[in-house]
Amino acid sequence: MPDAADQKPQIPGFRTTVNRARQYQRVIKMLRKMERIDQPIIEAMVRYNASGYHRHRLSHIQPQGAFMEMGNVRVLRKDTPVQVVFVHREAGRSHTHRLEAKVDRIENNGALLRFVELDEPAQLAISRLQGTR
Repeated sequence: MPDAADQKPQIPGFRTTVNRARQYQRVIKMLRKMERIDQPIIEAMVRYNASGYHRHRLSHIQPQGAFMEMGNVRVLRKDTPVQVVFVHREAGRSHTHRLEAKVDRIENNGALLRFVELDEPAQLAISRLQGTR
C-alpha cells in the first residue's frame, strides 16, 4: 500500500490536466458572471442624437464612465457627445444628475461612455453607487 505522502491529493472532477484546465476556465467564467451581476445597474435617460432622450441601463458605473446597454449600437460613433440623466435616491430623497459624456468604445450590446468633468454631487452619487456592490 502506498504511503500517504506519495499520493497526490485527489480533487473531485479533476481527473486529468485537460479537465483541470477546463474546470479552471469554467470557474473563472462563473466568477466573471458573478462580478457582472454584482455591479450596480441604474436606469438612465440618455440623449445621443436629435431624437431626444432614450431609456437605457447603465452598468459598471465608475467616476471615469459607465457601460450603456443598448440594442442598436449602429446609431453611435466613437467620440459622439452624450448626455446622461439619472436619479439617485439616498436617505429618502431623490437627486437628479445630468452628466456630459462621450462614446469611448462600441461593443455588440452597448457602448462604453467616458464622463466629461463630473461635478461634485455626481461624483459623490457614483461613489455611493459603487459602495452598493
